[in-house]
Amino acid sequence: MENDLTIRKIIIISKTEESSIEVPLTKGLNIIIGKNKTGKSSIIKTIFHSLGCEIKFDDDWEKLNKRSIISFSIGSSYFLVERSDKTYTLYASSEDLSAVSYIGSYSYSEFSTKFLELFDIHVTWITKNGDDKPVAPPYIFAFQYIDQDKGWHSIAKSFDRLSYVTNWDKQIIKYIVGYQNEEYFRLRKELEKYRILIKEIESKINTVEEFVSNILTRERQNNPLAYDKNTLDDTFEKSKQILEQLTLLEKERISLSDQISQLQNEEYEKKLVIEALNRYSEELVDDHTYASSLDDSITCPFCGVVHLNELAEKSELIKDVQTASNILLSATADLEVLQREIKSYQNSLIDVDSNYNKMRKDLRLLEENTNVIDSLKTEGKNDLINTSRLEIEGIKNVRNEYLGIRETTQSDIKEIESVTRRNKISKEIKVLMSILLEKLELSGTNVKLSNFLPILKHTGSELPRVIYAYYISLYLYNLNRIDNPFKWLVIDTPNQQGQDDENLSNINKALELLMDLRGQVFVGTERLTGVEDKAANVFRLKDYKRCLTKDKYAEHTQLLKRLDRKKEELELGSKKD
Repeated sequence: MENDLTIRKIIIISKTEESSIEVPLTKGLNIIIGKNKTGKSSIIKTIFHSLGCEIKFDDDWEKLNKRSIISFSIGSSYFLVERSDKTYTLYASSEDLSAVSYIGSYSYSEFSTKFLELFDIHVTWITKNGDDKPVAPPYIFAFQYIDQDKGWHSIAKSFDRLSYVTNWDKQIIKYIVGYQNEEYFRLRKELEKYRILIKEIESKINTVEEFVSNILTRERQNNPLAYDKNTLDDTFEKSKQILEQLTLLEKERISLSDQISQLQNEEYEKKLVIEALNRYSEELVDDHTYASSLDDSITCPFCGVVHLNELAEKSELIKDVQTASNILLSATADLEVLQREIKSYQNSLIDVDSNYNKMRKDLRLLEENTNVIDSLKTEGKNDLINTSRLEIEGIKNVRNEYLGIRETTQSDIKEIESVTRRNKISKEIKVLMSILLEKLELSGTNVKLSNFLPILKHTGSELPRVIYAYYISLYLYNLNRIDNPFKWLVIDTPNQQGQDDENLSNINKALELLMDLRGQVFVGTERLTGVEDKAANVFRLKDYKRCLTKDKYAEHTQLLKRLDRKKEELELGSKKD
């Protein structure tokens, strides 16, 4: 099935402002030029927001009462998606939008499933809570977007709310590069399901065995309690209920502990990043302090070359300090959010532990204050002990069955994880990265890939260039693969403020590699890139905070009315049927 994705048009309509904007797009390189606060980044973000990704807009944009429409094609089929608040409405359309037909209105999860079905993508996985869910658009498209903020110092972190699947990036990248298909994810899902089931079963075995052991221990103590058959039956039922509740609590403890462990790993990595940023910021401050103490020119003691040290050069150092400070603030804010999330899970675990211990105490009191021990000398003893032991044996049989399935699944995964193919794909991506790094004046930089992801150990101006090289290499690699929905890339360049000319110039140099009409690239930039004459499409924004205009508002509102009418007609017909 041909499943190349092409974004054809972005339309944003605000009833509050009674204005709108239409941005036409095409195959090849699309450049959107606009100074800071002209709406450039918000327009770019609208693409992903309309396709089911949660993303943060600036406050002014959030206040607009807006509806967004994205026209896109998959292969030779054309579609429209309109997002209004939390509702996604999907239409089939003609290329020029003259004909449209209503497909359906969906919640986020419903739209995610339907949208990926259009690409014939049927990937599912197990969440941290043990739920079986299909992969959603933000996971699929996380490697197609370098946003203006997080995108230049981390990989695939531009979208919010991506934490419900453990190590999602290390899993989905295997699909994006074509290393694994739906069968791999089905097996991974099975493996995770049985890991959770085995953990739950082993917890239940321990609980029931401890219950039987406690009863036998008290029997040996010969406590003189009177026999009461009714008490025995009542005790047995209560014990079963408590054991069931303990099993549910243990399952919740396991889930919470797994989530806390994962978040603490992320916290550790984030602290390492902040530590590196702190060091870098201190070095920049020291550089600026030193430069400020010197004359307007500096003579190199080794080669005798005179370097300027005037206000312009000192200002560049201040910009570097500001940029490092902004990135540090962003990383610190992310860490605080992460720590609050960890604290919340830890509090939940404390509550669950408290309930668990209370239930254990209730179980012990039940054993001590009833006639169970005395009745063990009678027929009731055999019933209780034998029933418990039979239950343990049955649970162990199920566990052994699950262990066998898990072993088989692990073997199947290992069989399809070809080392030869992995190395071949990694090599091709690294070759492309070498070409890019040379263009970005980082020739000779050694970049290692782990599970097709770069190991980011670079600091300063090297880090954004390595990240930039990786995203473009991934795009170029997929460009040469057979039909896949990853032949597009969105690059929102950093704000010009705080960026040195050399860094921005290096970013523009790589754009010459992105002209291929087999794919689609969007670049948002504050200034000319030098390749506008070669680009397939150039769109300019001019007015400060006024990218929406009256020019096509009437035309766009008519389109909305037409779409709403198609929706109402079909829904009315469905009610009659």
